[in-house]
Parts: sequence; C-alpha cells; structure tokens
Amino acid sequence: MRIFNQRRFLRSGIVSWLMIIGLLGSCARSRKVTEFRKKQAADAGVVYTPTQWVQAIGEQKANYLLTHNGRELNQLTSGAGVSNIVELLKAISDVTRIGALIGNDYENSGLGVARLLRLMVRVDDFMAEVRFDGEEPRDYDTIADLAAIVNGLSDVAAVNDKIVALFNAMEVTRTMIDGNNGENDERKIDKVAILIAHLDPVSTLHLLINEMSADAVKGNLAHILLGVNSPNHLVDVVENIASAGSGNYRRLVYILNNINTSAADILARLINDVYLMRSPSHASRAKLYALVNLIESGLDWSEANMAVNQPGGIQNFNIEFSTPHGPDSGMARLVALLNEAGGDSADTAVEASKLAWLINNLPEGDGTIKLVRLLQDMDRITDLTNAEDNGLLELLTNPATDSTGIKNLTNLVETIPLADFRRLRIFVNGVQGNGLGGTLSDQSDFRSQVAEVLKQVPNSHINRVLTILQTLSPADGILNLIRVLKDSSVPKLVPLICDVQTERLTYLIETVPNPIKLTQLINRFHILKMNLVVLLINGVTGSHNIDTAAGQRSGATGLGKLVNLIEYASSREDIADAINELSSAEHITRLLEIINPHANSTNLVCLFSELTSVSYASGADLGLVIAGLDDESYDPRKLRLILTHITQCGGAQETLTGLTNIPSDFTLLAQLMGTQSTHTQGVGHAAVAQLIKSLQEEPNLEATAERLARVLKGVNAEVTYVPAIEGRISKREAFVRLLNTTVGSGIVYSDESVGPIAFPGLGPIHLATMINKAADPIPPQVLDSLTILLNDNDLMEKLAFVGCIDRVGDPDPFVAGHVQSPDFYTPCAAMGAAEKWLP
Repeated sequence: MRIFNQRRFLRSGIVSWLMIIGLLGSCARSRKVTEFRKKQAADAGVVYTPTQWVQAIGEQKANYLLTHNGRELNQLTSGAGVSNIVELLKAISDVTRIGALIGNDYENSGLGVARLLRLMVRVDDFMAEVRFDGEEPRDYDTIADLAAIVNGLSDVAAVNDKIVALFNAMEVTRTMIDGNNGENDERKIDKVAILIAHLDPVSTLHLLINEMSADAVKGNLAHILLGVNSPNHLVDVVENIASAGSGNYRRLVYILNNINTSAADILARLINDVYLMRSPSHASRAKLYALVNLIESGLDWSEANMAVNQPGGIQNFNIEFSTPHGPDSGMARLVALLNEAGGDSADTAVEASKLAWLINNLPEGDGTIKLVRLLQDMDRITDLTNAEDNGLLELLTNPATDSTGIKNLTNLVETIPLADFRRLRIFVNGVQGNGLGGTLSDQSDFRSQVAEVLKQVPNSHINRVLTILQTLSPADGILNLIRVLKDSSVPKLVPLICDVQTERLTYLIETVPNPIKLTQLINRFHILKMNLVVLLINGVTGSHNIDTAAGQRSGATGLGKLVNLIEYASSREDIADAINELSSAEHITRLLEIINPHANSTNLVCLFSELTSVSYASGADLGLVIAGLDDESYDPRKLRLILTHITQCGGAQETLTGLTNIPSDFTLLAQLMGTQSTHTQGVGHAAVAQLIKSLQEEPNLEATAERLARVLKGVNAEVTYVPAIEGRISKREAFVRLLNTTVGSGIVYSDESVGPIAFPGLGPIHLATMINKAADPIPPQVLDSLTILLNDNDLMEKLAFVGCIDRVGDPDPFVAGHVQSPDFYTPCAAMGAAEKWLP
C-alpha cells in the first residue's frame, strides 16, 4: 500500500498540469458552456490539501482516496476542476468503486488519470451537442450521469472486470499521448462518452453492463464499439431496443452474451451499413432495432395455425430471465444467424453486407416483419448462413461484386404477400415436398441450386419466380423441381423462368405427376438448346388439360400433351435427346406441327417408348428425322398423318404408370429409325426422312400418308425371304432390305443359272414413288399388290424383279458422270435382266 505524502501530493498536481493542458487542448472548440465547463474554468489552478478533502467529501472517503489514489486525485482536480471532482465523489456512494475506477497509474490499475479525464470531458462535450434524432440531450448534468452509472453497477468487481476491462480490451493507452495512438485513443473513448451523454435513460447502460458477462463486455461489446463508425448509430439502436418495453434491454444482453466475436464484428458492420445505405424510402435505422424487437414478439404472423409451422410453436423471449423460450425461438435464431454469418472467416464484411442489403432494401413495416418471419420459419437458421450447410446467404455473391442474387432474394421477401409467405419459406428452406423424402444434406444441396437461380435470373425477371411461388399447387412444386436438378442444370432454369410464359411453366410444374421426371428431362437438355425448349413450350396451342387416368390420357390437349409425354414415356432422356438434335426455330416449328394438330398424344408416348426399348435406336433418331425434313413440302404434316393412320396407341395401352402392349407399328418405326448396319438393325434416320420427304403432297397429302401407313401395317410380322434357303425373316428386316440402298444390304440373288449376285434395296425414293403412283381414291388392289410384294413367299426374287423392271436408280446409265443410286443396273446386267436400260 502506498503511504500518503502531502508534499508529493501537492507537487504531483503541478507536474501533471502540463500533460492535462495538452490533453484538454485537443478538445477545444466552439460549444455550449455547461456547468461542468464553468466550474472547470473557475477552478483552474486550485488544488486541495488533505484537510480540504476531508472537509469536502468526508473523512472516510478522503482517507481512502488519498491513501490509494492520492496522486491521481490531484491530477484529476487539476484537469477537471476541484468542484467537479468533489461533486462526483460526493455523488458516488461506495468509495471503493471510486477508487477502483480511478485506479493507480503506477500499478496500471483502474482507468488512470488520462483516460478518466478524457471520458469526463468528452461526456460533457457531447452533452452540449444534439442527439442523432436532432433532439437535445436529456440533461446537461455530466457529473450526475457519470455517478449514476457507477452507482448502478452491481458491485466493485463490475468496475474492474467490466468498465476498466472494456477500456483495456479496446487498447486505449493509459497516457492518451502514446505516439501516433493518441488520436485513436481519443476516438475510442468518444464512443463510450457519447453513449453516456446521449443514451436515454442513462440507466440502460449500467443495466446492460450488470447483466452482461465480463467476457461479453471486454469481448463483444469492445468489438462493437471499435467497429462502429458513428456511436450515434449505436445509441439509436440500443435506445430503441431497450425502450420497446419493460426489461427489453435483456434482448441486447442475450445477444451480446451469446454471439461470438466474429458475430460482434458483423453486428458492428450492420450498424454502419444500414446507415450508410439508408434512403428516404427505406429508413434503415428503424429496421435494425425493429428486427430485434419483433423477432420474439409472440404475434401470430399469418394463419391461425401459424404456431404449428414454427418448430416447437411460437416461442416468446423470457424477459425476466434474459433467455429465449426455446432453442428455436427468435432470439436464439438471431444469435445463431449472427454467429454463423461470422463463422471462422476473417472477412466478415461480405456476410455483413448481405444482411445489411436485406435490411436496407426491405421497406419499413411489412418488410421488417417478413425478414423476422423468414428467420422464425426456417427449419434451421444455419440454412441461411452456414457455409458447411450451404447457407443461402453464404452462397450468394458479395453485393460489392455482383448484387443480382441478394437483390433477387430481397425482392422476393419484399414482394410476396404475408399470406403466401410460407411458400417462400419452402423455397429458401428446402423442406421436403411431395413425398420425395430426403435428408438435411439434400436440403443443403437444394439451397446451392436455389442460390444459383437467384444469382442467374436477371433482377428484371425475378417477379416470374414470385408468380410461380404464389400460384403453384402444391406450394413445394418448384422445390421438387429444383432440388433434383444436377448442379450443371440449374442455369437451364433461367431461360425457362425468364422466357417461358409463366402460367405455362407453372402448369407443367404442378401437373406432371412425378416432378423427378420433369427434372430428368431438364437435366438431359443441352444448355445451348434451352432457347428451343422455350419455343416449344410457348408454341403448344389449345387449352391445357389432361386426365391422367388410365385410358383417358390420349385425349390430352395443349400442354397436357407434353405432360402425357413427360410422365408416361419410358425415358425422359430420349425426349430430351430428340430436341437436342434440333438446331433452329424452324425445327421446333416442325415438331409443333406434329404435336399441335395431333389428337392422340399417346401416339408420341408410344413412339418414344419404343425408341427407348429398341437397343440400336434412341430419341435422337427421331430428332434427326425431324431435322432432315423440309418445311416447304409439308413434311412434318406427313409424319403426323403417318402416326395418325397406323394402329393407334392409347386407351387400352394406358396403365396407371405407363404403357403396355404397344402396337407393333410403333416398334417398326423405331426400328427403322435406328442405326443402319446392313440388314441386322435399322435403315437410319436419313432414309426414314427421305421416305417421308419423297411422299407427294398433291393431290391429297393425307391419302399419300395413309398409303404408307397401310403398307407399314399390312406387311406380315414374318416374311419369307427365299424358300428353303434362309427361311422367314422379320417384318423389320424385310423393310430394311427394301429401303437400304447399300449393295448387299438388299438381297443376294441366286438360282440355278446365275448368282450369287448382290442387290441393293429399292430405297426410300422408289418406295415413295410406288406409293405416289397409286390412284386416289386408293384402289385396294394397288396397295395390296405392294403389300403382297413384301408378304410374298419369295422376297428375294420379287425385289430383284421390281428393281430390274422399274430401272431403279439413274434411268440412263450411259450418260457420262451419272452414278446409279441405288445401283440396280450392275446386278441386273450381271443376271441378264438389264433390257429396260437399253435404248
């Protein structure tokens, strides 16, 4: 213990005066003259003797302070004026608190002279300035307010462990003139001083400090004070939270006691950013404290059963015990939000800017309520911010770099009516939908895809997402669509959202019974073909309707036809592959010419299903057939009419889950479109397209298409190729031998006198010519003769006979440069049957 020495006591006041003058000089400016300043000026140079101290504050206080803080007491009176110090000491009831606050500069205890003096002077300076709201401070009594804070602390330990510890944690040097740190030290003390001067009532400050842990004071509170640019903003937030109701300051206590230091930095940046970005239409300063005040108000935010939608029901903050009602209640979630946003990253500015963007750009009133509602309704608050859980905010781009994503999320929150807010919760939360099941990790993956949608949809089109969210039934339809998309497929949603008529996209999402099938389709589309997909969906005509019951689907209209195809074809991949092979708007027009007038959409379902089942065929083959047609010659109509006149699919073929007993005509078409390989597979898409193109339009397009359909239907399932040599061949092989123009792929002729001689098939052009030459109306014997040709018991002989008699290929082989295609002249000449080529 230091022994009091009167001579040293008096001398120390003179020695320290120069330091005090320098310290106070930094504060000089034009200001209102307060009582504190008047007494300070009047007492300049006045120093009390020990006897005078006893007379002024009483023997007990004087002896204690002169023994423990004598040197510091002398310096304080020199700087602040003895009258002010006497008033302060008399107003503080517990002398040990005074001693702990002043401290001993030799022993580095307490605040010390320089820090305490600066605090007193700056509190008085701020007493002479208007508050953040333009109002005058509550009073001009600097001494009374400082005394009220010290008296209001719980005990002397709070002085040391909280007040002094706070200044130390903020790294305010004891001398306040430590090289270049002096100015920084002054700014740090100013932040505390303005709280004392402007906070109304000032008792809020010691109430907060009393109920905060020492660690929270020197940790989180220090971080916030250091981080805020303007302490006026901090006064605004603290005051409006604390004044919202009796004991409401405990909301702040809970936050500050439970956030981590990174979250404290986030909170400081929020306080800064919501002011820097505020505008008249979005007065952000009210929103930050409104967020805290509303987060656990216990209000029923929407429907009467809203309580069951928040985990554990609506949970209120227990003001009396400074605790939330439960782990999922609003205050706990707000703390978790701040903690997760801070995370382990040193760069808290990015996450703070995202939260600030939401707060700043949502309007007052409903906007803040909706943000609160979002935090209340999330299954887990980490779904917004945690990087490991793919928190939605964490996944969005830094607004300083690209604000598209956070703007879109803000617009959704702002625009969606409260009555529909659960739909937004489903969207951003990733709750399970429509019996898809899944785990929390599935929700994590889903949010990464939602984030991509938000980042890639232009801000001008986000209203389309809102419309989809509001009109979908069930509400989780878009969730089911997005969740099972591959990451690489998420960008494909952007043209669908932006360019497909919204009611059409909504119809598809909510009408396709199994949403996984819709996502399978999107996953398979090539990203560069999405513009064509948009044209297809927008181009389907008619009212949209489908009865998905077995036996009823073939009557679907409008987009119901696409629903039929997507849900009940064997493979979505083959549907997508067909479109992936198209390359222009004209190609989509051809496809629409097949779909729109076609009364029986199940025919396309059957065709695609058979393209899937035939091992050497795929949906891509149908796409290539369509791409190989001509627009000018009504080719798409021919293909549609062929599908109309073959054995129809639908009705009895439709089951609850798909198709059964598909007519063989569709199998044959799929087989013929399949990859060419002599006569063991198909003839390829080019030959099928050529056959369709070669059918004439005049005088009756439908009659011509029907003729081909009758031939396809009329040929037997098995055909005799050469009696007693190779037995019977399939219908598919018969048509392949007929259409394949490669020599040797048609027939190999042989009899007693000649052979073997390899022939090509007649080819698609000649087969079409034979059909075109049939009169109209169709004489049954004409088509029957062609059918008989294929059904005959000697296909080898008949094909060779037709080829040589009809001079299939170039009619004049003797013209230089002409190439036989197919080359029938060579095999016909070899067997002595080329008379038709002779002049």
